[in-house]
Amino acid sequence: MGDDLLVERRDLRPYADYHVHLLGPFALPLPDPLPTEVTVPADVRTLLDARAALSGSVRTASQLRDVFTRDAQLLNSHVDPTGWLFGDEWFERYLNLDPPGRLRFVPHRFESEGGFGHVAGTVLDVPDDEHVSSFLLVLRRVADGSWRITADSTTPRTPPRYRGPVTADILVSHLDRAGITKALVLSEAFWLGGQDEADEPVRRLEPLAEERAAVRAENDWAADQVARFPDRLVFACSVDPLGEYALAEIERCARHRDARALKLNLSSSAFAFDDAGHVDRLREVFSAAAREGLAIVIHLQPGPHYGAAEVELFLDRVAPAARATAVQVAHLAGNGPGLTSPEALATFARACETDDARTGHLWFDLGGLVTPDLSDDERELVVRRSRQLGLGRILFGSDSLPGVAADNPPSYEQWPWVSDLPFTDAELATLCGNRPPHID
Repeated sequence: MGDDLLVERRDLRPYADYHVHLLGPFALPLPDPLPTEVTVPADVRTLLDARAALSGSVRTASQLRDVFTRDAQLLNSHVDPTGWLFGDEWFERYLNLDPPGRLRFVPHRFESEGGFGHVAGTVLDVPDDEHVSSFLLVLRRVADGSWRITADSTTPRTPPRYRGPVTADILVSHLDRAGITKALVLSEAFWLGGQDEADEPVRRLEPLAEERAAVRAENDWAADQVARFPDRLVFACSVDPLGEYALAEIERCARHRDARALKLNLSSSAFAFDDAGHVDRLREVFSAAAREGLAIVIHLQPGPHYGAAEVELFLDRVAPAARATAVQVAHLAGNGPGLTSPEALATFARACETDDARTGHLWFDLGGLVTPDLSDDERELVVRRSRQLGLGRILFGSDSLPGVAADNPPSYEQWPWVSDLPFTDAELATLCGNRPPHID
């Protein structure tokens, strides 16, 4: 019988991934702008071109000496973490590890005095002009008056996290692989006009000049993706709740784009619970969503200053505005991955455990929370708090952007981590079968 239970547990799958994202062309992050290219003397330009030509090609020691001084040194931590490299053999190893393709060294700063100079800039891979690394070269004039490189330091650029839109096709393939029937798809429109962790504006692609138009276009793109798989995917539009266009966009998505839910992210919105105007605005947004019949999925933790007091304020002032509409609190009331706000979670757990009337319409998703790095104590805490919240309102979620390796892993990787938590078989079966009204 014990073996049968193990087989049954192994075969359990959640009905849906209740927290997964797609990324359209209007919310894609902008690449960092390159500094202005400066004009350098013709002989320096010739040297830069010769340096670029050495990469990814067969070279001889004499070719290296046409570019470098005999005592030159090179530094690239990705090639040799021990430090500087010296000599022709090391030079060839260093240059052979440059990215393949035809490179162009773009100078952004050049200075010289007497027989020495330096030039700093960006290495682009042509013809696409992709930024692959940055460089700093120290130059020295040799006997014939020409420049050579006497010190070469190159820093490879970390590849961009997002290279293009994340579409529904790969999401559905991930659901198939995980054995999951449906997914609640969250639009990334809330990124537009938001803030980053340093409270600086997040730079996004702007094919449309006006933020409101870009938010609308991103929501429409996500709705069109979901519409391609009507039996598998459910659309949640999103807005920055502090945006002046938020209420109109909520109404439009509900009435004309078949949205079933509204995604809000207080962290991206630079929301502050100690700003009464922000709280009033969030209450207004909750009321608008309820009026349009939209469930609400909310990333509640706005930043590090967040705990019991903020949860109580949310329960008192904001949650009631949703009336009977389902409110799905993401990441077990934190940020994820991991338990980022145990105090906030404990406050929700106490309220739910005592059947606080303010919690009757609340659901909680695991949204990328569970990772292999959780300690045994943290794993036990997730289970204990889930029991206090009520297993009947706990939802599986991956918080993934399908196909983006740097983001949360896909559902087929995350579900085994969740199923390995010390839930009972009956509890895990309850979690798998939970189906809030906004998914069907």
